[in-house]
Amino acid sequence: MNEELVKKIFRTCARAKRLTDFMPKLPDGMTPRHLRVMEAVVEINQENGVACIGDIGHYINTTLPSITHLINELEKLELVIRVPSTKDKRITQVVPTDSGVYFYEKYIREYHRHIAELFNDITPQDCEIMIETMNTIYLLMKKDKEERDNGGNL
Repeated sequence: MNEELVKKIFRTCARAKRLTDFMPKLPDGMTPRHLRVMEAVVEINQENGVACIGDIGHYINTTLPSITHLINELEKLELVIRVPSTKDKRITQVVPTDSGVYFYEKYIREYHRHIAELFNDITPQDCEIMIETMNTIYLLMKKDKEERDNGGNL
């Protein structure tokens, strides 16, 4: 690997980070982070029959306080409701409302179908290679940062 290639990787990552700028305009008060949480809520409920805050955090790889904050905002927007677990009082389940399901269908499913058509000329293999490469870069850089934070050299 050489420095010029590293520069290209960083420029490409910076461009990729801006992909959410091209999404359809969201309703007032909604952000792409809300979309990720709504996707998690609906899909976990479909898969497991129940979505708990910890499951949602794990799904989108973020902290419980962040998820709790986002769930609070989605509740105010009437897209989700919290339901206490009947089996364990310590657990709160998160359920999409009818408006939340509509939101999921319109802003997530329909948009993903549209993008799938837009990307039709990109092979699934190229997509998988890109995903694997980005994940590898992420893990390498995360490990490097942890090592540097623990007294490693730069």
